[in-house]
Amino acid sequence: DKPPVPALLMAGPYWLWRACGGPSAAERPDWYCWYMTLCTSGLTFVLAVLCVNALARRIDLTLVHRLVVVAAFASSTLALPYSRSVNNPEMLLGVTAALLLALERSSFVWAGLLAGLAYTIDLGAGPVIIAGTLAYIAFHVLRVRRQTVFRSVLIILGSLVFPALHHALNYHIGGTWRPANANADYFNWPGCPFDASTMSGAWNHSSLFAFVLYAIDLLVGKKGFWGFNLPLLIALPVLSTLMRPRMPRRGLVLLCLAWSFGAWLIYAAGSRNYSGACVSVRWYVPLVAPLMFVAMLALRERPTLMASFVWLTLFGTVINVLAWWHGPWYGRLIFGYWAWYVFGVGGAVWLMRRDRIRGERRSVSSTWSRMRKHWRDHVGAYAPTLAIYFPTQKRLNTRPSKSSVYTAPVISPN
Repeated sequence: DKPPVPALLMAGPYWLWRACGGPSAAERPDWYCWYMTLCTSGLTFVLAVLCVNALARRIDLTLVHRLVVVAAFASSTLALPYSRSVNNPEMLLGVTAALLLALERSSFVWAGLLAGLAYTIDLGAGPVIIAGTLAYIAFHVLRVRRQTVFRSVLIILGSLVFPALHHALNYHIGGTWRPANANADYFNWPGCPFDASTMSGAWNHSSLFAFVLYAIDLLVGKKGFWGFNLPLLIALPVLSTLMRPRMPRRGLVLLCLAWSFGAWLIYAAGSRNYSGACVSVRWYVPLVAPLMFVAMLALRERPTLMASFVWLTLFGTVINVLAWWHGPWYGRLIFGYWAWYVFGVGGAVWLMRRDRIRGERRSVSSTWSRMRKHWRDHVGAYAPTLAIYFPTQKRLNTRPSKSSVYTAPVISPN
């Protein structure tokens, strides 16, 4: 019931494996699983890390900050545990990171092609990604007007290649243009664990209030997205600054937020099972790349948040290394999850407050220093003259007593 295009593309590495003399999947299933994991989730994990590093260089992060951000992405987010097996969310993570890099470089033809590929990997987040990407490209083209008609046609055709292939294969296999796993009739067979009330892709909430609680639980609950991606929280205090009208890359920030918000709402409305027995919510793994990009921009605008970012990274690494050890299909709560979660967020908040107080003290000290400098430069220059003038006037205006002899003061011309 998964999209057919990724499976079709995976046939290429398997054909190469067999052409080089490798055993078939039936002969050595362990080698087959290891090789296919390396060629899919392993390669897309490396691709995502390289793209995050390239994005950090593009926005002029310092070398130390760039290394910290790349390490946080590779070890302290859901990108790590889901690299252990073949799965669509990890593959979409690599495609989304590459798509962001293409948009940052204004390579819109490649961006359209990658957006179309994203559509075929995940039919929940994919449509949101391709719609947001085309809207961003259209706005940029209309505003800058540097794209020729030929390049505009290439962008549109590139974004339609993989979606057309997907729907053609889907219709050939399932006889429908809709996603096969969204058709309840296809699950009507003896022993099927899914039915119309438990399958994804349809509204099955008992009330609007139940939907709101479920949507919040997807973010901050025991399988919540934020708990397994603690470093991404660093962007929250700076969001209002990043979205100001004249901020650079404001359009990309809005695009990343639109992707994340749209995918969150789609899966919150169309599911009730928290994405099944897995670590956190597997549907939201592709959102790590765009939200990490926003976090990088936040660190660039406010470097004092780096201490809090490192703190969140340390606790996030503990959570995700444990998740990697168990594997992405571990359906139980990670050992010490709530402790790592609470101490990580609490410590980061304390560090932010401490840095803010220090910043205020530096501001007061700087203001006092500027006042003293102003006094020294503009008022203190006349101090010697004032020191001579006022005591002299005091002596001139003082009447001498009868018993004293008045002597006029002699004022030196110097």
